[in-house]
Amino acid sequence: MNRYRLIIGLVALAFVVSMFSSCKGGRERRRAISESHTLMESREMTSAELKRWIDTTLVITRPLPYSISSRVNVQLGSHGVSGEIRYVAGEKIWVNVSLLGITFARALFTTDSLMYYERLRKTSYEGRWEELERVHAGLGVVDFHMMESMMFARPIFSLTKGEFTSMENGVMTFTQEAHRDGFNRVIEIDEFTHRITAQSITSSDDAISYTGEYTYDERGALKEMLFTVRAANYATVRCSYGVIRDGAGATPFSMPEGYKSVKELLGEIGIDSN
Repeated sequence: MNRYRLIIGLVALAFVVSMFSSCKGGRERRRAISESHTLMESREMTSAELKRWIDTTLVITRPLPYSISSRVNVQLGSHGVSGEIRYVAGEKIWVNVSLLGITFARALFTTDSLMYYERLRKTSYEGRWEELERVHAGLGVVDFHMMESMMFARPIFSLTKGEFTSMENGVMTFTQEAHRDGFNRVIEIDEFTHRITAQSITSSDDAISYTGEYTYDERGALKEMLFTVRAANYATVRCSYGVIRDGAGATPFSMPEGYKSVKELLGEIGIDSN
């Protein structure tokens, strides 16, 4: 078993691990998004104008204290399935993926832990976020905040004037250089709508990256999210969100019996996850 494919599977727990197929990459898609942007000339902002712009963006993109549910169509490589997401902002994300009305995979993310299982290979995982770093250093950046931000187009870091790096063709770019975790973070935001169009987390050696790319409907609501994980190859998940309903409702989860823990699979390839 290729350990990078396993790492990719672990990172994409909510989107039915083990069904990913590799595909060509994020750079072409990011270029297409950039080229499709408005070509309006961006004038230089004063320091005060930039601060007001950032303040407006933070209001628009902040995770409000609400709970919602939505149907979602998920494309994993060449596979397409449907499902439902139930989300309580800042607290938990519940994902149920079904085929022909039968639950095929289920995941529950909370602020301190994650659980999932999938029926294809009968694998499961249950543990705390910090345990992922024991699997591989590249998973140390994966936590509830990262998944919430990537899935719902929220900033992966808090925007400040000091992190503003460029304004070009209607795109405002903010960069947070690698700190102790060894990962650089970039957020690209539409200058005029204040909506995040793309954001990424990339290791300093460029070996591993996580990228979210977003499109919105005419009302500014999130319409589609493309999540790409790059390690030894690419894995992609495309989520198309349906009508948003207020209230998350129940988020049932129980681990089925007879499933093999991913921790056991890690042991088989020589990775100690204890």
